[in-house]
Amino acid sequence: MTVLVTYKFRNKADRDGFYNAACELDLRKKCENENGCQLYRYYLPCDTDKELFLLEKWETPEAQRVHCDQPHMVTLRTFKEKFNAETDVEFI
Repeated sequence: MTVLVTYKFRNKADRDGFYNAACELDLRKKCENENGCQLYRYYLPCDTDKELFLLEKWETPEAQRVHCDQPHMVTLRTFKEKFNAETDVEFI
C-alpha cells in the first residue's frame, strides 16, 4: 500500500520549521522501524517553497493504521498545528 501526502504551508518558514522538527524527532527512522513499513521519505518540491511531499509504503493497510497511533505520530500532529500545515492524502 502506498500513501502520498502533500503538506501545504502558508510560507517557507513554516514548511522548514515543520521539516526540521520532524528531522529532530528522527521521524523517518522511527517510522521505518515500525512493523510493516517499507518506505517513509520526505521530499521538497523544486517548484514551490510552501509544500512538502511524503511518500509512504506499507505492507498492509492495517500496518499503516497502527502507524497512525504511534507516539511519534501524535507528536507530529502537534507540529502540523504549530506550523499551520494542511494535508492532502492519497491512498494507492
